[in-house]
Amino acid sequence: MTSDTMNQAVRLAWAGYGIFIDEESPYTDPPYIKFSVPEHSFHRNANGVEMAGDFLAKRIKDTAIESGFPANTKFMYKIRHWDNWTEGNKNQAQIAMRACFQSRDSRPFDLFRRYHDKEWSSPTSEGSRIYEYHAEHATGNSSNSYTADDLRRMFNEKLHANESHTNAAAILDVTNYAEDHG
Repeated sequence: MTSDTMNQAVRLAWAGYGIFIDEESPYTDPPYIKFSVPEHSFHRNANGVEMAGDFLAKRIKDTAIESGFPANTKFMYKIRHWDNWTEGNKNQAQIAMRACFQSRDSRPFDLFRRYHDKEWSSPTSEGSRIYEYHAEHATGNSSNSYTADDLRRMFNEKLHANESHTNAAAILDVTNYAEDHG
């Protein structure tokens, strides 16, 4: 197996989990990789743990080091808040990644990523998630007592409360829970 084939296999698997590579620098000292992961995912590991968020980021680091990445590689990540990775997202991401390999051009995956960024961060999808949260956690009942204007207002409040959410492509300077501290 060539290193190019191994690289393609890793990228295809990562795309399926919703791992988006933002920047990588294998030739710096130390080498680094910046990536983002979804907050939630349909995929669960053999123990039933959701393969998303901090857990997925730590798993990426551990697997990458075990697979031959240099041990001093810095893994920097962010969680794409409100992103709920689905099996449909997985299939589309892998198709786009395969198209990149065949064409030797990153544009197919870049287009998928831009479309996905718009889909998961749209007010429509946010409204339904905000409603589910409020219905289950705030009011204790599931009756739909919110109007469309209420949902838009709640979305805007959430958006402005977390300004980092507005720039999906930025790498945040936050504690890296994927790094071992002990």
